[in-house]
Amino acid sequence: MWRTIALMDKYEHRRLKVLELRDNLCNGNSAELARRIGREPSYVARMIYPEGKTGKKRIADNMVDVIESAFNLPRGWLDAPQNAIRESDADYKVKILQDSVAQGISDAKFVGVVQGDELGFIDDPDRLEVHQSPILQTYTLRVRGEFLNPRIKNGEYIVLNPAKQPDSGDDVLVCLNDGRKMIKELLYIRDEEVTLGSVNNTQKNISIPLIQIAHMHQIVAVVSRGSERVGQ
Repeated sequence: MWRTIALMDKYEHRRLKVLELRDNLCNGNSAELARRIGREPSYVARMIYPEGKTGKKRIADNMVDVIESAFNLPRGWLDAPQNAIRESDADYKVKILQDSVAQGISDAKFVGVVQGDELGFIDDPDRLEVHQSPILQTYTLRVRGEFLNPRIKNGEYIVLNPAKQPDSGDDVLVCLNDGRKMIKELLYIRDEEVTLGSVNNTQKNISIPLIQIAHMHQIVAVVSRGSERVGQ
């Protein structure tokens, strides 16, 4: 009996933390939360159902990893007691994400529009020199087309920070030495190779020798196409 109650408490705690993420980082929008973690809105709706509601889907350990990675949160954030989260770790990282969105909307330099091909590379006829900023300032790109859907939609802006070191699970703009560029998920770096995953789950994972990569910029925020404050 005690183990059952403890188990239910754990899942309820995770549900409440997910609601906190939805309210603080997704403007209270469950569809935006679904987009951020790469799941259907109906899946998220079931995930945040209260215990006992028909169709309820508990947040399992593998989904904990997905959510924490999607929001760049420390491992174990969803299971940490509220009073154990210090400003120096999880709360601070959430604040950084919020500040990144605000920075991207108001001050980031607008560089150009990008669209992708069927192989996952950016169709870049203007050869955007996004990596040559002398002060490594935050910048934005506008996405055209559905090549990053559903995580990043047509018309949305991505905010990139060249000065921030990307971690596993981050979405990144990868600039190769030969001038090609692509938007991928950084999976891991091992044995002098970088392994990248598809943002929209339509391409296979690829591994590229580290020496062939000129720059890798972390995507720190996605700004909706409805915003009129993106710096241009």
